[in-house]
Amino acid sequence: MKRRKKAKPLGVAASAVSPAGGTRSGRRNLSPAPDEGDAAVSRPSASRRLILLAAGLIVLAAVAAYHNSFAGIFLMDDVDAIVANRTIRQLWPIWEVLSPPCNGETVGGRPLLNLTLAINYAVSGLDVWSYHAVNLVIHIAAALLLLGILRRTFLAPALRDRFGSAATPLALASALLWAVHPLQTESVTYIVQRAESLMGFCYLLTLYCVIRGAGTVPLFATGTAPSFAANKPIPPGNVAGKKGDCPPSPPGP
Repeated sequence: MKRRKKAKPLGVAASAVSPAGGTRSGRRNLSPAPDEGDAAVSRPSASRRLILLAAGLIVLAAVAAYHNSFAGIFLMDDVDAIVANRTIRQLWPIWEVLSPPCNGETVGGRPLLNLTLAINYAVSGLDVWSYHAVNLVIHIAAALLLLGILRRTFLAPALRDRFGSAATPLALASALLWAVHPLQTESVTYIVQRAESLMGFCYLLTLYCVIRGAGTVPLFATGTAPSFAANKPIPPGNVAGKKGDCPPSPPGP
């Protein structure tokens, strides 16, 4: 008497004959194909490389334009603000460094400027190379911030359709022109005019941080501003500042 073959469970049969692109268990593989994954990864990588290339070009152009300023001497206001400035002779106590003289020197009322000069004095004394190096670094940093600001502005909702595909090249052209323009010469080569380049750097840094911090908020989107008239007024007699007394947030993002 022949033994009857035991039938295989349906799941086992399905796993034995799996369709192309499926798994051994019979379930279809939902992960992207290798080519699709590589393309998705390569897009941001290519964009990142383009940004790094743009930043490198700005650095090289600025160094090429101003490298010969490292041999410049102390001029005019440099003498009072650096050579004769006793408050930059040591970094400690720090409150002396942050209390620059106020007799008409450029450092008067500018503690951050005085601090940077004190750091230069600690590095090289009255040797001018470190002062010029810091001036150039501040200028390059400001140019890189301008590159980031312009690029993100061109990618904003109001400009994305028209300039989004060329955001990085356009930002590079503008920041590069700004970095090597002759109007910047005094703020880079005249040491004490670091006051101006520091101001510009801090201003651009503030703008860049606002744009980065806004994230997905459409700062430059067109349309009507959110209406605050729809909010209910604060009931009479309430004191502002207490919990629950603030008006509701305006509608929208």
